[in-house]
Amino acid sequence: MFRYEKYEELEIILLAAKHILLVSSVLARLGVANYSAYCASKAGLLGLMRSWAVQFAPQNILVNAICPGWVDTEMSQTGLQGIADSIGVSKDEFYKIAMQSMPLGRMSQPEEIADLVAYLLSQKSITGQTIDINCGVVMNS
Repeated sequence: MFRYEKYEELEIILLAAKHILLVSSVLARLGVANYSAYCASKAGLLGLMRSWAVQFAPQNILVNAICPGWVDTEMSQTGLQGIADSIGVSKDEFYKIAMQSMPLGRMSQPEEIADLVAYLLSQKSITGQTIDINCGVVMNS
């Protein structure tokens, strides 16, 4: 828990920045059984982002969030294997099942996430926004 002095120090650090980018998750937008704490914490980041966007706007600090879905990393490959094992199918079989819910039919690549981050950090007027980058699993209007 932050004491008041610690929060003041955090605020000074944030004032030196031009951008704050929070990494949430597609699971902030979806409910998933047995992932309640994870989904809630990632959804909480979106509320924090909106509050900070208003709070830090007078200092011209832009605050945004991204919500990645499956990203092809070692961690996701381990997760795929774990889920596959738990339901008694091969990792390749589970990958095909999981990708059926994605309009693009694949995971995002780490470079695609990095490109979005670079774009957001180059902006001067985008603030208070959540950008979904999940190969189309969640489409918001």
